[in-house]
Amino acid sequence: MSLRNGKVQIDETARDTRTSHGQMFSGLTPSPCPYFAGHYRGERFRCLEFYEVKIHGDPRVGVPPERVAPDVSNLADNIVRAGLSALKTRGEALLPGDFRLSGTGGIPSRASVCER
Repeated sequence: MSLRNGKVQIDETARDTRTSHGQMFSGLTPSPCPYFAGHYRGERFRCLEFYEVKIHGDPRVGVPPERVAPDVSNLADNIVRAGLSALKTRGEALLPGDFRLSGTGGIPSRASVCER
């Protein structure tokens, strides 16, 4: 996957967002924690392995760190199963903002988007 050249495999990126997240947020994390970009809570990094996220009074928000990766994987499988695979096999589909996906699962280059 490369965000710079506009090539993204839809299924691969939807199933595991860590690579794209790491590329998008590289250099934007606190300097001692570059691993914040491209990794999930619960992974074996000092500030991620045991990091809790929750809102007191709303148990629907947040999961324990050890459940983040499996829960995200399950969500991604459901997303791909429900729509992205069908969209990918359709050839070209019009998306919001007039972006088009090719049948190969790519995204438009910056030049092609600017030409519209």
